Amino acid sequence: MIVDVVVDLSDREAIERTYSDPVAVRSNRGRLREVGGAWLSNPVSHVGEVASHDSVLEIGCGLKSWRTDLLLKIPGGSVVGYDICPAMLDQFGAESRGVSRAVVRRVRGLAEDLSFAPGSFDGVIAVFVTHHVATPRAFVESIRRVLKPGGWFVVSDLKWSGPDSIYSSAISDVLGRLSTFRVRDSFLDEGGEDLLRAEFPSVATVVQELSYRLQPDDLLSLHARMGHFIDAALRPVGVGPAIYFDRVRHHAQRHADVHGAIALTMRVRYHVRRRGCVDV
Repeated sequence: MIVDVVVDLSDREAIERTYSDPVAVRSNRGRLREVGGAWLSNPVSHVGEVASHDSVLEIGCGLKSWRTDLLLKIPGGSVVGYDICPAMLDQFGAESRGVSRAVVRRVRGLAEDLSFAPGSFDGVIAVFVTHHVATPRAFVESIRRVLKPGGWFVVSDLKWSGPDSIYSSAISDVLGRLSTFRVRDSFLDEGGEDLLRAEFPSVATVVQELSYRLQPDDLLSLHARMGHFIDAALRPVGVGPAIYFDRVRHHAQRHADVHGAIALTMRVRYHVRRRGCVDV
């Protein structure tokens, strides 16, 4: 029998477990910054002018290296950190405290259900969020609803090319039989980017392609980053995380010995709607 293993990136329990450890998340983000350099450091720079009194909603407000720059741009404004994970909300509060005179507050909730009145914000930021969104249409419509007319937003995420085979080989080895493997990214699978363009005709897309070669430690880091999601996918077939990660370590070493490092390409996509654009 062929076993179909689907890793669902919108699994809410896995999301909360993954982001409950800010130290682990910070380590992973540090690697991305090392690879992406300055280009990944400040997505707000793609918006253009940000007014000093702007009110900004940051969806997925965990560890962000560019938050200080944002807060300094809006000393007379406000920032709402919005996240489903209490640990990330705590981190947002700690990183934002005392940076500027901007009003800072935290709200817990789902990205697809923004609990704010229409036209509440001059700007919305959602960085490294869309791959965790279960219902893309609700997400995009919520962003449009809470933005003021002529407001700005940045929606961005990494689009990986290549890592599925890395996960798949380890999973097949663990299961010891034929298996299929796929990662479910609802935003991509259900046309999230097309929904963005339909809701916001003035959206511009900025794409940056970054390539680097994975070393064994990088392979382990990727698996650790996906660990809770993979655990949720393997649990129904009776495979626990300890067994899986033992095989991951074996695969990481084998790739290093036989194949050398593995090439991985990331496509960073920013969808930017600039101030002054009015959708019709």
